[in-house]
Amino acid sequence: MDKNITNRVHQGIKGTPYRSYGEDIPENAKNLMDFLANKYGFYDITFITARVYNLFLLAMDKNDRMLFIKSGRHPELYRNEYVMGRALWKLDNKHFLEPLYYSDSGKFFFFANEIMNGTSLQVLFDNGKLREMSPAKKMTLVRDLYKIFQALKKSDVVHRDIRPDNFAVIGRHLVLIDFQLAVSKSNYTELESMSVGRLRGLGTRKYRYKTWQWDDSYSLLQCLKFIGCPAPEYRAEYNKIAHDIKSYIGHDVIKSSKHEGALHRLFRHLTKKHKK
Repeated sequence: MDKNITNRVHQGIKGTPYRSYGEDIPENAKNLMDFLANKYGFYDITFITARVYNLFLLAMDKNDRMLFIKSGRHPELYRNEYVMGRALWKLDNKHFLEPLYYSDSGKFFFFANEIMNGTSLQVLFDNGKLREMSPAKKMTLVRDLYKIFQALKKSDVVHRDIRPDNFAVIGRHLVLIDFQLAVSKSNYTELESMSVGRLRGLGTRKYRYKTWQWDDSYSLLQCLKFIGCPAPEYRAEYNKIAHDIKSYIGHDVIKSSKHEGALHRLFRHLTKKHKK
């Protein structure tokens, strides 16, 4: 597998350079790699890392497409990312990636889409390249974000984790990624594997609507501010986009069906005080 790509993917997930695992690949990852090779014909399969409840790999499929693969213990997460991501891709194939494979049965669960050569908005900010970007190019990102807003508005999907880390700049376009924890607007049912603690922090404090509540329009508005108005000549268009997104906040709010109990909340506060 291309070293530059493996390093970029590892940096995006863990924030550190990739190192080859050699023969020290975890046993569960080895078994998954054998499964993907034997059942799907994937080749050049490379274990990247593990994080939270996911294993991350790269591979090539029979059509010589390079794949980004997630796998873990909860089948609903990988089915959900495929179904939700595909719904948005069908609405707009420029600003959402096409989901290609998933498995939610048997011994191994995974999701895969074609990997694209891009960089997250957060990384572009951290390395100073967002600040150095030309006003015209930055305005393209603003317009792309607005198109993503329009697609989400038309869809039955609430992403719930929209933040700069989940936007990738791929070629000339801004693309929203990672629909693993998305839910339906019209038939919200919480994912069984989502713990109360995970739900409490989902979306991060700065980008989620409220604790235990998610509104993609609110999150998109914060990301629009993160990009910022590129130049005075774009101010009127930028403000119009911001006003339109802001005016839709509150229309598609998802309120968590799971909440902390009193004992869990007390334990969290006591733990926080002890750490101080």
